[in-house]
Amino acid sequence: MALSRDGYHFTALNNAQPVISGDTIFNQPKHGAVVQITEKEAKRLEKTQK
Repeated sequence: MALSRDGYHFTALNNAQPVISGDTIFNQPKHGAVVQITEKEAKRLEKTQK
C-alpha cells in the first residue's frame, strides 16, 4: 500500500511490507483499487508511519 497526494508521487505505508501475504491473495482475482480519504485521515496515517 502507498499514499499519494497527487497520484504521481507515492510514499510506502506499513514500512513497505505487504498488508496481505502473497499466498493469501494468490488465488484471488487480480484488481487494483483507488481509495480516496480525507485530509484528516491522511495526516493520521502519516503520523503512524513516523
